[in-house]
Amino acid sequence: MNFKEEFEDAKRELGITQEKIENENTGIIEDSDFIKVFKVNNKDVEFDFGILTGNKIVEAKKRLKKITKGEMTSFGFDEFDDRYLMIIASVASGVPYNTLLGLKFKEYNAIKKCTRNFLLGISEEDTEEGI
Repeated sequence: MNFKEEFEDAKRELGITQEKIENENTGIIEDSDFIKVFKVNNKDVEFDFGILTGNKIVEAKKRLKKITKGEMTSFGFDEFDDRYLMIIASVASGVPYNTLLGLKFKEYNAIKKCTRNFLLGISEEDTEEGI
């Protein structure tokens, strides 16, 4: 059983129901802390951050080094580099990296912020409160 199936089973067992709520400002349809659904080229695409492992993060960092050719990332922190965030988002969604880079800014920025917040352990509520 994968993470999503286990999560859905747990919600059913606990009697938790959560409607998908689309926020017009961000394009996010929230499912859980680990799964987000975004509009990508007018289609709902699931970004399952729960599938990320240490190995996948290490591979993403290696891929970033190839892309940057050793150039320093934003402030020296990968979590603030758009390219790294889109690599992670690509892994979480299965959407090709270059497709994510080609999105309209509103979609791109929503995915970038969500990915960064996930990696830094910042919740959606924290960002709404200005933390």
